[in-house]
Amino acid sequence: MISLSSFPQTRHSCRPPPPTMGKYIPNAFNLIVVIYVALGSTSCSYGLAILGSTVGQPSFYKSLGLAMQGEAGYSRTASLIGAFNGVGAAGACIGAIINSWSADALSRKLTIQIGAVILSIGAALCAASVNVGMFIFARFFAGVGIGMLVTCIPMCESFSYGSKLSGLGRMRLLMVFRRPG
Repeated sequence: MISLSSFPQTRHSCRPPPPTMGKYIPNAFNLIVVIYVALGSTSCSYGLAILGSTVGQPSFYKSLGLAMQGEAGYSRTASLIGAFNGVGAAGACIGAIINSWSADALSRKLTIQIGAVILSIGAALCAASVNVGMFIFARFFAGVGIGMLVTCIPMCESFSYGSKLSGLGRMRLLMVFRRPG
């Protein structure tokens, strides 16, 4: 007769153990790195979106010599507002293209640092712009930094997650390029 004691004993019961955060977070350092790097996404969003609130300010029009709505020459102002947004997006595309090389050649960490410096300089130039040409250049320059950050940050995060959860960061990278509607 076979006894149950002859079978190897396992530590597992019929129910799986409850999930713990340790399963999802390899260690505290990785968590801190991911949170810190994710703050870079905030600067990217802010850099692209701040123009929406700036355009409504009369002082913005006055400082760049633009006509307000209802005044003569507003069609030029409307075209320039479109250009401000367009060159920011074009700069972001250039930054993403630069990132495709620099993330491998220089490292993701250095690419994030370079993108942050470019974005900071571009933001300072936007704030200090005294004419339309300078503002357009500053928006393009800031856009390059935004493009580098918005594509490199999810890559860096996905490699910090570990092999089991690295798809989460890659999914976030794909969502950068998804537009609703």
